Amino acid sequence: MPRQARLNAPCALQHVIIKSIEGRKVVNNDQDREEICKRTRAVSK
Repeated sequence: MPRQARLNAPCALQHVIIKSIEGRKVVNNDQDREEICKRTRAVSK
């Protein structure tokens, strides 16, 4: 049974999960990790 659609409302909290396929690394180094964090912060404002 598929899960229900997320609530899409202003100020609603969202939980973000980054998971790789087949156990591969999501980031290769600290620079990659910081870039993902920077982009996540930008869209969360």
